[in-house]
Amino acid sequence: MNANEDCVAYAGHLQAEHRALHRRLRDLQAELNRADTATISQPMLDRMIETGEQLARELTVHFLEEDRDGCLEYAVSRVPALAGEVTALETEHPALLAELRRMVEMLRNARSDELDFADVKRQFDAFVVRMLAHETRETRVVEKGFNMSLDE
Repeated sequence: MNANEDCVAYAGHLQAEHRALHRRLRDLQAELNRADTATISQPMLDRMIETGEQLARELTVHFLEEDRDGCLEYAVSRVPALAGEVTALETEHPALLAELRRMVEMLRNARSDELDFADVKRQFDAFVVRMLAHETRETRVVEKGFNMSLDE
């Protein structure tokens, strides 16, 4: 395969990864929204920690694939005007992971009876908004770089 064919295949893979991440984020958000914020049991807190850790592992792998693959850079070689956006996107990866890990660490260090669950939900909702915006911008870079449409 040539570089363009590789990257078109990568675009499909990226789209599938983004859909899976979006589902995971929305599932977590729905679980938090179903919870009774007045009472948080230790098992519920443990599930939140475990799920947050799993999401952090998945995002780590996802971001590593994006950073190592080179297709975003290939998109820039085709459309140099995308360089600033790609640099900004790649810079966000460690910040997004750090934000998620801080939330998980906060949960890990808290006792269920002292946790401000409404604050946890607000923080996670804000994280979801940032993650979805980030993924949307990545998709747009791929679309512009390869002159293709990726229906989300």
